[in-house]
Amino acid sequence: METSTRYVLQREMEDLSDEENELEDINLSIHNRGNVFLVPIGRNLTQQEEKNDADEDSEESGSGRSGGAPSIAEDDGNNGPDLDASMEDLDDDGGAETDENDEMIEGDTEEFEEEPSES
Repeated sequence: METSTRYVLQREMEDLSDEENELEDINLSIHNRGNVFLVPIGRNLTQQEEKNDADEDSEESGSGRSGGAPSIAEDDGNNGPDLDASMEDLDDDGGAETDENDEMIEGDTEEFEEEPSES
Protein backbone atom coordinates (compact mmCIF):
# COMPACT_ATOMS: atom_id res chain seq x y z
CA MET A 1 0.00 0.00 0.00
CA GLU A 2 2.92 2.30 0.62
CA THR A 3 4.10 2.03 -3.02
CA SER A 4 0.69 3.04 -4.33
CA THR A 5 0.71 6.08 -2.01
CA ARG A 6 4.13 7.06 -3.31
CA TYR A 7 2.92 6.61 -6.85
CA VAL A 8 -0.12 8.82 -6.21
CA LEU A 9 2.04 11.44 -4.48
CA GLN A 10 4.55 11.40 -7.36
CA ARG A 11 1.73 11.76 -9.88
CA GLU A 12 0.25 14.71 -7.97
CA MET A 13 3.68 16.41 -7.85
CA GLU A 14 4.07 16.01 -11.62
CA ASP A 15 0.57 17.41 -12.19
CA LEU A 16 1.35 20.35 -9.94
CA SER A 17 4.62 21.02 -11.81
CA ASP A 18 2.75 20.93 -15.11
CA GLU A 19 0.15 23.37 -13.79
CA GLU A 20 2.89 25.70 -12.48
CA ASN A 21 4.63 25.66 -15.87
CA GLU A 22 1.34 26.39 -17.64
CA LEU A 23 0.63 29.27 -15.24
CA GLU A 24 4.12 30.72 -15.85
CA ASP A 25 3.54 30.52 -19.61
CA ILE A 26 0.18 32.29 -19.27
CA ASN A 27 1.71 35.02 -17.08
CA LEU A 28 4.55 35.48 -19.57
CA SER A 29 2.13 35.73 -22.49
CA ILE A 30 0.07 38.33 -20.57
CA HIS A 31 3.21 40.30 -19.74
CA ASN A 32 4.45 40.21 -23.35
CA ARG A 33 1.07 40.91 -24.95
CA GLY A 34 1.43 43.69 -27.48
CA ASN A 35 5.24 43.68 -27.60
CA VAL A 36 5.09 42.80 -31.27
CA PHE A 37 2.33 45.13 -32.49
CA LEU A 38 1.79 47.96 -29.95
CA VAL A 39 3.98 51.06 -30.12
CA PRO A 40 4.17 52.85 -26.73
CA ILE A 41 3.31 56.56 -26.63
CA GLY A 42 6.36 58.65 -27.49
CA ARG A 43 8.20 55.77 -29.14
CA ASN A 44 8.75 54.83 -32.76
CA LEU A 45 9.35 51.10 -32.33
CA THR A 46 7.55 48.26 -30.61
CA GLN A 47 9.14 46.77 -27.51
CA GLN A 48 10.12 43.68 -29.50
CA GLU A 49 11.88 45.82 -32.15
CA GLU A 50 13.70 47.79 -29.43
CA LYS A 51 14.79 44.53 -27.80
CA ASN A 52 16.05 43.21 -31.14
CA ASP A 53 17.94 46.46 -31.80
CA ALA A 54 19.53 46.29 -28.34
CA ASP A 55 20.61 42.70 -29.00
CA GLU A 56 22.13 43.71 -32.35
CA ASP A 57 23.92 46.68 -30.76
CA SER A 58 25.44 44.48 -28.07
CA GLU A 59 26.65 42.02 -30.72
CA GLU A 60 28.18 44.84 -32.79
CA SER A 61 29.89 46.44 -29.80
CA GLY A 62 31.60 43.14 -29.05
CA SER A 63 32.98 42.87 -32.58
CA GLY A 64 34.36 46.43 -32.71
CA ARG A 65 33.29 49.48 -34.66
CA SER A 66 30.30 49.07 -36.93
CA GLY A 67 30.50 50.12 -40.56
CA GLY A 68 27.17 51.95 -40.46
CA ALA A 69 26.38 55.59 -39.96
CA PRO A 70 26.89 56.99 -36.45
CA SER A 71 23.90 57.03 -34.18
CA ILE A 72 22.49 60.19 -32.66
CA ALA A 73 24.50 59.60 -29.50
CA GLU A 74 27.73 59.33 -31.53
CA ASP A 75 26.97 62.38 -33.68
CA ASP A 76 29.28 65.29 -32.80
CA GLY A 77 27.56 67.75 -35.15
CA ASN A 78 30.43 67.94 -37.65
CA ASN A 79 29.14 65.41 -40.17
CA GLY A 80 28.69 67.30 -43.44
CA PRO A 81 28.07 70.83 -44.57
CA ASP A 82 26.32 73.39 -42.40
CA LEU A 83 23.08 73.90 -44.33
CA ASP A 84 22.08 77.06 -42.48
CA ALA A 85 25.50 78.74 -42.52
CA SER A 86 24.21 81.66 -44.61
CA MET A 87 21.36 82.33 -42.17
CA GLU A 88 21.62 84.45 -39.04
CA ASP A 89 21.74 82.29 -35.90
CA LEU A 90 19.06 83.72 -33.62
CA ASP A 91 19.48 81.05 -30.94
CA ASP A 92 22.93 82.27 -29.86
CA ASP A 93 21.72 85.89 -29.78
CA GLY A 94 21.41 85.99 -26.00
CA GLY A 95 18.75 88.69 -26.18
CA ALA A 96 21.02 91.39 -27.67
CA GLU A 97 18.27 92.67 -29.95
CA THR A 98 14.94 93.36 -28.35
CA ASP A 99 11.62 93.81 -30.00
CA GLU A 100 9.50 96.89 -29.31
CA ASN A 101 6.91 94.70 -27.57
CA ASP A 102 9.55 93.21 -25.27
CA GLU A 103 10.37 96.66 -23.84
CA MET A 104 6.91 97.18 -22.38
CA ILE A 105 6.87 97.55 -18.63
CA GLU A 106 4.36 95.68 -16.53
CA GLY A 107 1.10 97.61 -16.39
CA ASP A 108 1.65 99.31 -19.76
CA THR A 109 -0.96 98.74 -22.39
CA GLU A 110 -0.92 99.27 -26.10
CA GLU A 111 -3.37 101.79 -27.43
CA PHE A 112 -5.46 100.73 -30.40
CA GLU A 113 -7.83 102.91 -32.33
CA GLU A 114 -11.33 101.56 -32.36
CA GLU A 115 -13.08 101.49 -35.67
CA PRO A 116 -16.84 102.02 -35.80
CA SER A 117 -18.79 98.85 -36.30
CA GLU A 118 -21.08 98.46 -39.29
CA SER A 119 -24.27 97.47 -37.50
